[in-house]
Amino acid sequence: MIGNDIVCLSTAGASDFFPRPRYLDKVYHPSEQRLLFADETPGRLRWLLWALKESAYKVWFKQSHKRLFAPQKFVVSPLPETGMYNIKTPSGSVFARAEVCADYVVAYASSEPSFSNFTGVNRCSPTEDPSAFVREKLVERVCEVFPLCRKEDIRLEKSPEGIPLLYIRGFREIFDLSLSHHGNFVSYVFTLKNEKHH
Repeated sequence: MIGNDIVCLSTAGASDFFPRPRYLDKVYHPSEQRLLFADETPGRLRWLLWALKESAYKVWFKQSHKRLFAPQKFVVSPLPETGMYNIKTPSGSVFARAEVCADYVVAYASSEPSFSNFTGVNRCSPTEDPSAFVREKLVERVCEVFPLCRKEDIRLEKSPEGIPLLYIRGFREIFDLSLSHHGNFVSYVFTLKNEKHH
């Protein structure tokens, strides 16, 4: 299972980092707080950790079907030798990778330690509905990856719990996917369940 999250740094205020103890204790585990205080750009790292936690939460929610707002229970640990992250959740570990860019940070998480998927990040204009825009970009990418698919054949719906589902020609496909948007950016990730793609 997979999840993602994106943070637009201009919207979030990446340069702002006010270490209020109550906020830090509510959101960040002590090990993560040590990372923040040791980092040269803690404002940016703050949002990277948040994106990693949120992407892991989406994986955990698909597994548990439980709602939980307890960010400190999703503990991020960098894996320097791999460039990836291990995220401890209330019921096990999730694995993630992230991209830190000038304008945004984006994280992709998976229940499997070795995962491969299709990802995308796009800038969204202020006049566009970001929710509709990210769905449009996902459908375009699915059609690129699978040329026999046409846009009109693809339909996105949500499960009763709000998990996005993909249908092609009326049939629910074995895609696992996740969508995110924030500020000026949207992000998507999808993969075939139990399959690996490059």
